Amino acid sequence: MFRYGIRLLYGGVHEADVAQAVLLAIDALAAGNATFEAYNVESPLPFTTDDAQALRHDPLGVVDRYWPGAGDVLRERGVSSLKPVTEVFRVDRLRDALGWKPRHDFGAWLEVLRSEPELVATADPPWP
Repeated sequence: MFRYGIRLLYGGVHEADVAQAVLLAIDALAAGNATFEAYNVESPLPFTTDDAQALRHDPLGVVDRYWPGAGDVLRERGVSSLKPVTEVFRVDRLRDALGWKPRHDFGAWLEVLRSEPELVATADPPWP
């Protein structure tokens, strides 16, 4: 549970969101509305280039800025630190070109975590 959720900050993506992207691409090709393109398919993140340095040195602080209270929730559940986030790939092109609407991102995972207080990491594993 925890590895999956934290992985969404490091290029992870839910399989249902990948399947949706593939189906949208197939539909666009079949309709003649697409040409060969390469898209990043991963969990969308709000981070910007202005966050780059902080993501390397204090990723939990950056996460807390975009998802207020996330740092406290993660620490309460046994996650005391995160590895540096060194790459973020934008998924805007996929959304714009194919209408991709991922439903499973870090914010959605965090809401599940908040709603299930019994979920606790057994250790602070090496993330991601």
